[in-house]
Formats: sequence, structure tokens, C-alpha cells
Amino acid sequence: SNLKTLILECWFLGMGGGVLIGRLVQFILASAFWIGRVDVPFFSKDVQLGGYSFDFVPRNFVKGLLVHEAHRHPYLERLLTMYMMKLKHGPKFGTEAGACWRQLFVVALMPWMQRNRVHTEKRVVHQWEEAQRRSLVRGK
Repeated sequence: SNLKTLILECWFLGMGGGVLIGRLVQFILASAFWIGRVDVPFFSKDVQLGGYSFDFVPRNFVKGLLVHEAHRHPYLERLLTMYMMKLKHGPKFGTEAGACWRQLFVVALMPWMQRNRVHTEKRVVHQWEEAQRRSLVRGK
């Protein structure tokens, strides 16, 4: 196990140095070709030489982040944990006010999920009737 770890560490050190030297040479060559250009940023997406785009690392970094975050998102994990607790404990877990706060939380922090919400007329009418009933009970 220790030998395997030592081999992997040496491999990663060599790879890191190789990437460093490769990117440094790439930056120097790109700056030699693009010296004096003020119409585009240094490593823009449009900067190409013979079809070769100079810098893929930022785009690949963003792709990697999106891939990993899509499979493990802390907000989604928290929301799903709350739903599972509601299933486990039934009416003892959460209230109507808590459900409203969860909906606000989802809308505020994950606006792309707005289109997945279920808005049925029956649900809206039920909520309205419930609110009217509560206000009548309080008024008496």
C-alpha cells in the first residue's frame, strides 16, 4: 500500500510539473503571436491560430465543476433530507408555515426549479379556503 502511494505521488508530481511547463510554453507562444492585440482579451474563446485554441483549462474547469455539482448539490441534499423527514415523521414534522418557507427557499436559491413546481387549481383553492376558515375562526 505504501509503495503504491509513493508511486502515485511521484506520478502526480511529474504530471504537475509537465502541465506547468506545457502551459508556460503555451502562454509564451500565445503572447508572441498576440502581442499588441487590443481588440480581444489575451485568452478569449476567439483567439485561435490555425484552428488551435490556446487555453482549454478554464472551460474544462467549469465543465468539471458543473458535472460534479449536478450530482451532489448541497441545497438539493438539504431539501431532499427535509422531504424524507416529512415522509418518516408524517404530520409531526413540518407545518404549513414551514412548507411556505421551503418554497421561498427553493425559489430564492434555485430559480431554475420554479418550472418543476406543481401548481394545481385544486391546491390553490384549498389553501384559500383554509386561510378563510382560519380568519373566520380568529374573528369569532
